[in-house]
Amino acid sequence: MYNYNSIISACLLALLLSCSGNFEPIPYENRAKASSVTSSSSSEASSSSTEESSSSFIASSSSAGQSSSSSSVIASSSSAGQSSSSSSVIASSSSAGQSSSSLGCTISQDEKRTHYCSNGTKKEYGTAIKTISGGSPIYYNTVEIDNQIWMAENLRNSVPYSQCANSYDANCEEYGRLYSLDMAKNDLCPPGFHLPSRTELQWLLERVVDKDARKLKATSGWEERGNGTDDFGFEAKPAGYYNDSDKFQNYGKEGYWWIDDDAVSNVFKMVFNSNEVTFDKRDRNIDLVSVRCVKKK
Repeated sequence: MYNYNSIISACLLALLLSCSGNFEPIPYENRAKASSVTSSSSSEASSSSTEESSSSFIASSSSAGQSSSSSSVIASSSSAGQSSSSSSVIASSSSAGQSSSSLGCTISQDEKRTHYCSNGTKKEYGTAIKTISGGSPIYYNTVEIDNQIWMAENLRNSVPYSQCANSYDANCEEYGRLYSLDMAKNDLCPPGFHLPSRTELQWLLERVVDKDARKLKATSGWEERGNGTDDFGFEAKPAGYYNDSDKFQNYGKEGYWWIDDDAVSNVFKMVFNSNEVTFDKRDRNIDLVSVRCVKKK
């Protein structure tokens, strides 16, 4: 009996050999190596493809982050911040600052001897007057108030026994010196000027400032919110007074000035906590006070 399976296998093998020519079968042990190399190559190719894919993703993500996320958002935020937020707000506050500055008053260091602030407005002093003290010239600002020309600062000429306010030499420049009534009457005022009379002061107080001391007080130098508005550049400063027993009193709180009126009163006074100007008869407690001089226009 024939074995048909063996015959069929032999025929198929003969047919394959005749079709493939010089076909050399790969030994079994080499097939495993080839399979492993192919698999490894595929894996590396796959891995390389994955890395490329990953690189593409990173590049894509990076470019997306930079272009659309970082750059556009930063640019958007920057343009939004600069255009609408920062710039407009700064411009707005800057313009507000300029507006309020134009409404206010700023005096530079160089302008202090020529200008003053009155109710937020910068104004110019009148013609300065010159005196000689100890061989050196001293200049005083003046202001024209109605039909009177007043010194715009306390007298500070150095004469024997006069004192700087509060016994501090630097105060002489800002607050002037303190004098006795005899000193004040002894040609202490600059040429053409004189000690004010009660009548001249009453004219100033009643007809011009409406009895409101704030309009004559300086805008600085008074303690406890006692500063004034200095409407006319008079710039009354609180130098206090001096007496031999108690020395210096009420510096920064009160201002006293001699007037030429022995029959009724000797001084006019302003205090930090009042808007009134009062006239007082000189008493033994007051020896030295400030001096202001005036002349008719």
